[in-house]
Amino acid sequence: MAGKQKQGVGTETTGSTGTQTKAISPHEEQVTGKGTGESADKPSKILAEARKMAQAGDEQGCMKKLAEIKGLIGEK
Repeated sequence: MAGKQKQGVGTETTGSTGTQTKAISPHEEQVTGKGTGESADKPSKILAEARKMAQAGDEQGCMKKLAEIKGLIGEK
């Protein structure tokens, strides 16, 4: 057996490969904080809005957006 290598080993994709995931149980929804079908990129969109506000000089609006992101990701 020494020197023999396993032949025919490939790669396999398991699970979802899409950008949007759905909670499959109430527990998963509670843990991830995402409702079924909710987009996972929502915090990044809000962050982009916050950056635009900061660049425009709207510090209060920017801080509100950042607080909203913290609420989405469970940092409150």
